[in-house]
Amino acid sequence: MNMTFDQAKDILIEKLSAHRYQHSLNVADLCRQLAGRYGIHVDKAYTAGLLHDCAKAMSDQELIKVCRDNGYEPDDIQIKATQLLHSIAGAFVAKEEFGEEDEDILNSITNHTCGRPNMSNLEMLVFCADYCEVGRIHSDAVVAREMLGKSLEETTLHVLENVITFNEQRGVTVHPASLITRDFYKGLLEGSTEGKR
Repeated sequence: MNMTFDQAKDILIEKLSAHRYQHSLNVADLCRQLAGRYGIHVDKAYTAGLLHDCAKAMSDQELIKVCRDNGYEPDDIQIKATQLLHSIAGAFVAKEEFGEEDEDILNSITNHTCGRPNMSNLEMLVFCADYCEVGRIHSDAVVAREMLGKSLEETTLHVLENVITFNEQRGVTVHPASLITRDFYKGLLEGSTEGKR
């Protein structure tokens, strides 16, 4: 980022609702707290958490335009459920408006909604922190937060399974990327368990 955290916060507070801004601070704080546990630079973790929702307040049309202007063509599911694009558009916004060049940070923003197979530690940390930061009031947040201090992979799978089940129960279409990511981490963890026997 070619600016200080305070400068970035000044931009975010204008872009986001008060609730979303506080959520961003909470995610950044949780990422910073756990960064050392997973060998991630503290400032890098804080930056990724702070910027992960920088495009969240954009309209459907704005999200689609930002993606297309940067060479990303949304699929049919993303066109119908446009908020899925806020993570992809967010990486472009982070680069253009905040001067973020770190690929790991940009990937963490891009993949914090659906995830992807074989995420970096930072990507998994942001993905999980978004789900279970202290402001999240759903019943599983405390469980996931406790897990997050022990294993990134296990928490990532836990979050994916819960979000997928929640959306399926509500009749919401689950993006294939989430299913592919879940299957990857399920296989990874089952493989590692078998390998230890």
